[in-house]
Amino acid sequence: MGEFVKKRRSNRVNLRSVHNLCPNCFSRLIQDEAGNVQCTGDRLKSWQEELNKYLKLTVEEQQDYLLALSNPSGFLNLINFDDGTVFCMFNNKISPVGAESNCRIPDPMAVARLERQLARPLQEHELEEGYAFTDGYQLPFVNFPDDV
Repeated sequence: MGEFVKKRRSNRVNLRSVHNLCPNCFSRLIQDEAGNVQCTGDRLKSWQEELNKYLKLTVEEQQDYLLALSNPSGFLNLINFDDGTVFCMFNNKISPVGAESNCRIPDPMAVARLERQLARPLQEHELEEGYAFTDGYQLPFVNFPDDV
């Protein structure tokens, strides 16, 4: 009867309350002298072993493998498919947002000023580029996000 008794785990960790794990690869996070948090990558070796198993599978088996994961996109984001290695570049540095496209919008400050003067919100056709009001005034336009 003693053979069926499970040994109690002595290292219980509630992962919901652990704030020092990387959200990408679950490695430890460390803080540098400037206060930036960076991933140590200490669990990348075990991820590499899983990747090696994954790459040996057929396409159908790879799809089944991904379906069994709780976060398949997270697993795929760790993979560098050019050389078949895993990597994690997590840090909390704020980087500038690079826009993929630009659009022209009426200058928000000019719109607000004109709406205050008219005491009403501008209509859709009045916000189009090239629309001239009765006094000949045209709203200035800016390129979003470059000019904003």
